[in-house]
Amino acid sequence: MLSLDVVERAQVWMQHDPNPTTVQYLQDLLYPASNDEHHVAFCEQRLNSLFPSPANRRLQFGTAGLRGRMQPGPVGMNDLVVIQTAQGLASYVIQEYGLSSAAAAETSNCCDDHNVLGDSSQSPQLKHTDGICALVGYDHRSSVGDPYGVSSLSFAIFTALVFMEAGIDCFLLDGFVPTPLVSYGVLRYVPEQMTRRSKSKGKVNQEQPTAKHGTGITDSREIDSPLTAIGIMITASHNPAKDAGYKVFWTDGCQIRSPTDKIIAASIQENLVPWTDYQKLYNDLKAKFPNDPCLGLSMPRETEKLISAYYQAIWDSGLVTTAPILDQASVEKHGKAMPPIPTLSSFSYSSDKPCIQFCYTAMHGVGHKFVQAAFARFGLPRLVSVPSQEQPDPKFSTVAFPNPEERGALDLAKKYAVEHNCAIVLANDPDADRLGVSEYNPTTKEWTDFTGDQIGLLLGHWLWMQFRNKQGVADIEAHGSGACAQVSMVSMCSSTVSSQALAVMARQEGFHHEETLAGFKWIGSKASELAKSGKYNQMFAYEESLGYCCGNVLFDKDGITACIVLVQLAMHVYSDTTNSSEDGRGSLVQHLQYLYKKYGEFVSDNGYFLLDDPSKIPVIMNHITQGGKFERSRIPKIVGTTNGQDGANGSGKDADFYEISSIRYLGQPGYDSTTVDKKPVLPTSKSSPMVTIRFTNGGVAQFRASGTEPKFKYYLELQGQPGVDRATVREVLKHWKKAVLQEFLPRAEFDLRHPDGNDKED
Repeated sequence: MLSLDVVERAQVWMQHDPNPTTVQYLQDLLYPASNDEHHVAFCEQRLNSLFPSPANRRLQFGTAGLRGRMQPGPVGMNDLVVIQTAQGLASYVIQEYGLSSAAAAETSNCCDDHNVLGDSSQSPQLKHTDGICALVGYDHRSSVGDPYGVSSLSFAIFTALVFMEAGIDCFLLDGFVPTPLVSYGVLRYVPEQMTRRSKSKGKVNQEQPTAKHGTGITDSREIDSPLTAIGIMITASHNPAKDAGYKVFWTDGCQIRSPTDKIIAASIQENLVPWTDYQKLYNDLKAKFPNDPCLGLSMPRETEKLISAYYQAIWDSGLVTTAPILDQASVEKHGKAMPPIPTLSSFSYSSDKPCIQFCYTAMHGVGHKFVQAAFARFGLPRLVSVPSQEQPDPKFSTVAFPNPEERGALDLAKKYAVEHNCAIVLANDPDADRLGVSEYNPTTKEWTDFTGDQIGLLLGHWLWMQFRNKQGVADIEAHGSGACAQVSMVSMCSSTVSSQALAVMARQEGFHHEETLAGFKWIGSKASELAKSGKYNQMFAYEESLGYCCGNVLFDKDGITACIVLVQLAMHVYSDTTNSSEDGRGSLVQHLQYLYKKYGEFVSDNGYFLLDDPSKIPVIMNHITQGGKFERSRIPKIVGTTNGQDGANGSGKDADFYEISSIRYLGQPGYDSTTVDKKPVLPTSKSSPMVTIRFTNGGVAQFRASGTEPKFKYYLELQGQPGVDRATVREVLKHWKKAVLQEFLPRAEFDLRHPDGNDKED
């Protein structure tokens, strides 16, 4: 039975919704064509789910922006929710950067008379107000298969219309783009016409360079840019096909952090009523630009310049350290290659005859075009692409979850790789900000799926070694790496839930490492802070969930640059197997074993349980922290665990228990047993608490709820002591894991479900 409240809210929603398809969908639910009781019951149930109680319940805006299922109503991703979100964001930008109400009023009707559009042969003639610019990108997602008629493109168009209505310049990228391009664009790129217009206002220091590489691209690090940019990327990343997302990058090129997200969320609540008739604006533009998917709002030429500048920045950063041997036929095949630069590595290769073949999958996302173009431009070997997964496909037809981390997600790519003699599979997620890697052993006919931590160690060490080669190995070894000023100025960072291996490598090699909270909003902002401090050459940052930031091209996850760096590393280890026992040549697996031998064994086992009821998150945290008392000093072993196994890795005080050495709680109030005042050094969060528990056997257990998915995650790692082989450490981890999960995450008690449907307790 429908309540009057639900009916009224649905009717009000329909009045404001600019999308006739979703309006008709709601109309059909409110007034069913059939009187069949089952159909009527379905309509009532559907309306109740689309407009749930309480009446003010909405899709929550947080540090991840918005992410949810495409559907009508306040708890879904749809055109009206996006308009409301964009209005709140634009209002906050105006408030934060001092756009006067008079200036806003002057341009508030800029879309009504189409002055922003110009003619059909030109890019939009943007109105400039107070040096603020919004850069908007979008992916290929759409509600295909559902009767909603929404898409990432429609969300991007309405976002652009909102910002123009607010009197704020908007650079709408033309075509599907990867998320890293938006982060890069916010940090380093201003469209030429905006720069030119701002210069005419005398806001640019004329003695500073305003362009780089002859492209008219402004680098905001090198000049006092007249424009402050924010970024909006319309993507749900690796979520299921029916989801959409709205990610916001702030002026530092990093994802927004608290309290900015809370202020924007409050601003959204204050701007729920549409400022103008967006449906009329949309229809007028569609009539004027019937053959343009972006309705005349995008900037194709500037988009190409941005993409070119992104590739140039990768090249200038030194991330391409190999020396391709390009003959004329190769150049003609791959297109124009970048000009030669001094290489940092000690080998060359033929781009047409590489020592190893790579298979690449875009997982039905946007990465294929950009990765292949980058490889051709840099003279790297051609990737063998999985044809059934290389084009953007909103249905994600061949994978249930387009996430390289998910079990079975790479099966199709592996099969194709074997058929085409490829030893390594490289996989970007749909928005190309993550990288998954798997390696085939032709002897055993088995695949090794590398974890995010293993890839992080491989990438971090490779970048470090390239720096050593550049500085001069002899000089570093002569003075000691810790005493070398150039070495101590290198910095890397990783999240607290990532492996300890990078920190151990930093201590051993002498460079700086910092731990951050989980999530690239924290990792990226710390990397940016280190880079801008003037003290450090920020070289690498990563998180265990396949997110990597190589160099300082941008300060967010970038699966494209990670792919470029990983391929060079692989070519190096495959190029010469004569010294495989000494330096890890031969394969990525062998190279990883070499690194473990050098820095110690680190065995991890990360996972999650499905949690349908988010209200149980604080209950679980309360159980782990014992209501904030933190009195747990040890946990019992599972029956059957032998003393010998624990003793091989450093036994605890009691053979029947695993002893706890420290506890840190990054909730509120925070707690850290290792500090004098018992307060943690890292920031705390009431909405996203995390617990870190260290054990005397070298184990670290961490727990937190996902901020974007119905998952409760755990991160387990065991560091082996000198002289203990990997097999032994892995066996200890297996038994320790059972004890940890049984103690801290009793599944039956909290209705935690195993992702593979196994109801048996771990």
